Amino acid sequence: MIDIFLQNINQVIYIENFKIKLKMSKLKNRSVSTLDTETMDTKPPTIAPVNKLNDSDFPSMGVDLMKRVNFKIAFFLLLLGVTIFSDLFIENFLPDTYRNDNCTNTTGTFAQLIIFILGYIVIDLLIQGGML
Repeated sequence: MIDIFLQNINQVIYIENFKIKLKMSKLKNRSVSTLDTETMDTKPPTIAPVNKLNDSDFPSMGVDLMKRVNFKIAFFLLLLGVTIFSDLFIENFLPDTYRNDNCTNTTGTFAQLIIFILGYIVIDLLIQGGML
């Protein structure tokens, strides 16, 4: 079994050496100074344009991120969140079973989050429809 294994390794080494010798014979006529050692090619390296290099720096990524933020939705979600999670909403709109004194219990928090999500859906639909 070891003999078969060693024979397979020797065959792999022989094949790899043959491939290298074949490549070297093909490349004999080429100039060594223009040869790319990684790809064994004589094409000159390509250099990326300057504007593509600057797309990966931190400030430009931050600016691109800020361009994608929908500030209308963010503003209306802030107003909705301040309203729903305020003491006035908890004391005046939530039933007594949803709160303990002036704080919400688990059911009250769940109700607040459901109202917040439904409010987000309504705001998003209004903005997409062009009404806000």
